[in-house]
Amino acid sequence: TEASVGNWAYSVQHISRETPTLIAGYSVSAYWLGLTLGRFISGRFVKIWGANRTLNYSLILLALSLIAWWLLPNQLISLPVIGIALAPIFPLIIWLTPQRIPTAIVPAAIGFITSVASLGAAMIPSIAGYFASRFGLEVIPVLMIPLAGVMLILHRGMVRKC
Repeated sequence: TEASVGNWAYSVQHISRETPTLIAGYSVSAYWLGLTLGRFISGRFVKIWGANRTLNYSLILLALSLIAWWLLPNQLISLPVIGIALAPIFPLIIWLTPQRIPTAIVPAAIGFITSVASLGAAMIPSIAGYFASRFGLEVIPVLMIPLAGVMLILHRGMVRKC
């Protein structure tokens, strides 16, 4: 999701929604700024709420901000909020891994998680591009919403098992 939004946001904003070039560029920069600032501040939220609750709130915020990006095409606040929502997800998944699996396989599991993340960062934007070529760029925000839902369901399932 992180890579897809980063790769496709400018095209969605400028080509599909006809946002002026400069504003579309700034909105994508705001996405990356939100992601960066979110990574810097997410530790504070983990101290307040704990890792699982922070991850829950991040995923809910992600779903809501993706829906806003889809349904409210002329507003520009959703992209930086998407960045803020995405920021703690990958670091917290890596951090929570030792608490969720046997100690002996933690290094292998983290290696697997990062490999799958890299594969997803390559494949999901490509798949989104395929659908965009068939159905138009406006399908990109729609495709990201189920990804957020799947992440939320998987996280909640992991929390119940631990």
